[in-house]
Amino acid sequence: MTAMPVDPAVVVFMSPYVGMGPQTHNGINLGTPSGGRFFSIGDGLVTAVDLNTGYGLPGTTYRIMLEYTSTGTGAEYHFEVDGTVSDQVARDNIRVAVGDRVTAGQHLGSLISQGDDAHVHFQIHERQGVVRCPLEYFSPGVVTQLENLYDSGSIEKRSTLLDLCN
Repeated sequence: MTAMPVDPAVVVFMSPYVGMGPQTHNGINLGTPSGGRFFSIGDGLVTAVDLNTGYGLPGTTYRIMLEYTSTGTGAEYHFEVDGTVSDQVARDNIRVAVGDRVTAGQHLGSLISQGDDAHVHFQIHERQGVVRCPLEYFSPGVVTQLENLYDSGSIEKRSTLLDLCN
């Protein structure tokens, strides 16, 4: 994958992927202010756009799922707003529809921030449902950008872990 999932200039906090142990977290959280834009990490197909996904209270979440046939992987952008928004407001912040073909770097949607914990839970999975650290799938340049952002000191780390993937 060759594109960043978010503009690094707007990220205010990150939480890492933790693959094993009592605090398992199967993706990377990327917190932005309201309007933070999220992008396709590669060329692919939009396979799902869901409102009120069942995570949290109604009106708190929406998600976009993509499939990247060239790599046999899928990506999920799960927008967690830290508050409540109407389905219409969520729809207004989603820029793609099921069946759309997208390209690397294409704007998929924006985060609606209703509180300090608003973020996008970003994860990558293989066709068999196996979830691994997203960094395993990115080009070296994107991996370096994400790691540098996490280590920069300009954002809040919402973990005591030193690395984005453990």
